[in-house]
Amino acid sequence: MDSVKTPFKKARDFVLWVWSTHNKVNERLLKDEASLGTGDPKFPKIIWPPKELCPLCYLSSNQKSIEWDHEHVYKFLKNYYGPKLVSLYKEKSVSRSKEETVSATEDLTVATNALVVPIGAALAIAIASCAFGALACYWRTQQKNRKYYFHLSI
Repeated sequence: MDSVKTPFKKARDFVLWVWSTHNKVNERLLKDEASLGTGDPKFPKIIWPPKELCPLCYLSSNQKSIEWDHEHVYKFLKNYYGPKLVSLYKEKSVSRSKEETVSATEDLTVATNALVVPIGAALAIAIASCAFGALACYWRTQQKNRKYYFHLSI
């Protein structure tokens, strides 16, 4: 079996990259939505994790920047998402009937009040989310430029 080439030396590096990219996209969207008044109150953009969930993740913060403790951020992400993903992976690794796997997944979903997905799907969702965020930023920038040039031509 061939090994897959990746720019990340460890899973930790990849997890922190996805987390950091997600926060950068959300920070940009937060600013764009505020300036354009296009934010969705049902799905507000936030920097993750919020201080209320992980105070140890923050070394310092002010209105302009946050200094993160990457070790605590990684531990938080692993503890927050990991058990759900690992337990589902282990369940699927053991040979069980389809009904037992579905039932166990449903029980885990109800118990944690979270959607449980395989790790590959979770990573694909994270990457797609980042790509969509980048596309949304580009599109909004183009909208701003059109408005700016339209006002100049009047």
